[in-house]
Amino acid sequence: MRVLHVVGRLGMGGDSVVILSVKKYLQEQGVTFDFLTHKGCHGKTVEQVKNSGSKVWIFPGDVWRMGIIGYFFGVCWLLHKNHYDAIQFHTSLQSGVGLLAAKLSHVPVRICYAHAANIQRKIHPAIKMFLAPILRKLISRNATVCAACGKEAGTFLFGKKPYCLIPNGISPSLYLPSAEMSLKAQNLKEKLHISPNAVVLGQVGRLDWMKNAFHSLRTAFLLAEKTETVLLYIGEGQEQKALEETAENFCAKRESLKVIFPGRQKREELPIYYHIFDFLLIPSKAGEGLPLTLLEAQAAGCHVLASELIPKEGDIGLGLVQFLPADKPILWAEKILHQNTTPSPDVLQIEEKFNESGRCENTTAERWMQLYFCTK
Repeated sequence: MRVLHVVGRLGMGGDSVVILSVKKYLQEQGVTFDFLTHKGCHGKTVEQVKNSGSKVWIFPGDVWRMGIIGYFFGVCWLLHKNHYDAIQFHTSLQSGVGLLAAKLSHVPVRICYAHAANIQRKIHPAIKMFLAPILRKLISRNATVCAACGKEAGTFLFGKKPYCLIPNGISPSLYLPSAEMSLKAQNLKEKLHISPNAVVLGQVGRLDWMKNAFHSLRTAFLLAEKTETVLLYIGEGQEQKALEETAENFCAKRESLKVIFPGRQKREELPIYYHIFDFLLIPSKAGEGLPLTLLEAQAAGCHVLASELIPKEGDIGLGLVQFLPADKPILWAEKILHQNTTPSPDVLQIEEKFNESGRCENTTAERWMQLYFCTK
């Protein structure tokens, strides 16, 4: 079976990580994933995907950049040249244009998968008001299957139309506490010159307006008034330069504050960072889906402060997550300063909660496999 996945920007983002983990699992069962993505994708990831046997097509832009007609005929051309048993769209509202092209190209299984609970870009309200209902109608009429990673994402994209709820999963074993992981974390703290007395905060993901990265910096600045504080940004993005400049200014004003930008990390290196954080911060604005970082931190036994705008279903019940307003850094700083953190759960507790919640990647992959055999 051959499936074409349409992804906004194939790279290091949460949706790409989920798709590629499912790809690896289903490849052993004879399912091949190919990809249609857009300019701006991560070059190394694209090369890795190609080397694993998949084809990757890169359009010069998405629906907003190519225009509805240009994008529509681009997808039609691609599907005319290549046969697929199923096509799965991960591009939110603009999926409607591609789904219409896929239906007219006679692709039997056409899946629309919702990752986000809002439009994840700045767009003029008039355009949003005019186009959103049209694109939702195209999704409703042309998708044979609708699915979502969470309830809020599903409601946003599909409204009252029925959809399958398939939570994103990770491999908890990569993040679990262990003696070896503790040693690696200690070595990393020494490498980064982090004081053993400092409160260590972390934010993981792309540095853009949706992730609200300046909120974490303000929180760290306020916390540093009371205690030695280190903030690490694991990722890259459009706001990085502005963040670095502001961080330099804040650190000059407060000697007890240190801000580190290690950059984007390889998947095998990322788990170590969760074990040096005292708190992972996820201050995302409205529209964020269910971030994998929330799951990864819990698998590592790391405490999390998350925006109230993040879907609550991401808390798997280990007592590690608190949800707070995304516009009140003083409240976040006070929570960190005064919180008596409970001991981290043990490995068996973590594994049990992940299995109960269906948040393991093998469960996600098996549910996706079922979608490819759904037809109207």
